[in-house]
Amino acid sequence: VINNYAILCKQIGKTEKAKSLLKKSIKLFPKKAEAYSNLSTILKSENKIIEAERCLNNALNIKPDFIDAMMNLSEIYSMQSKVKEAEMILNKVIKINSAYYPAYINLGALLQNLGKFEEAKKVTEKGISIQPDKSLGYSNMGSIYKALNNNEKAEVFLRKAINIDPNNSSYYYQLGNILFEIERINEAEKYIRKSLELNNHNSNSKICFARILIRKGYNKEA
Repeated sequence: VINNYAILCKQIGKTEKAKSLLKKSIKLFPKKAEAYSNLSTILKSENKIIEAERCLNNALNIKPDFIDAMMNLSEIYSMQSKVKEAEMILNKVIKINSAYYPAYINLGALLQNLGKFEEAKKVTEKGISIQPDKSLGYSNMGSIYKALNNNEKAEVFLRKAINIDPNNSSYYYQLGNILFEIERINEAEKYIRKSLELNNHNSNSKICFARILIRKGYNKEA
């Protein structure tokens, strides 16, 4: 009951109250893995990364197959550049649940950041096969193929991402940027304008739009 009330307090913005309740829950029920995990989420939002990591390890000592805690811990490790530890955790999640889409997507992104593009592609493709109606996998594949200098394939995947989630500013930017790089300037402008329409604070789109204007000879407007 205390844990559920703490979650409610967090949802309505009463973070300190939630934190106090979770600490109380842990004191009363020290084997409650969920309380440690929920507390770690608050600590992470407060940038108390080491404390958050400690809470998650406590949760996993109590409940070793606690997937939510494992996913959160992999993020904490990534934030600290502990990439080997993050990769190990994500692979463990996949062993526990081979159909868990977020683990494949996060692992693919991690491998991509490490420059392991072929591995990243394989893992992300597996994620897409599990949930083909989710846009993020397609967007990530677009990024992977761009890194591999295969803009044609990147474009295909980004168009799929946009079809699934037509209100995501980032996807329009990614596609517009690729189109700009392959000299399809008018098409690039169309997608960058749409990106800015959806999110006028998208700094990447603003930069790309300025580059488009300069390329088209509108130096003053840029």
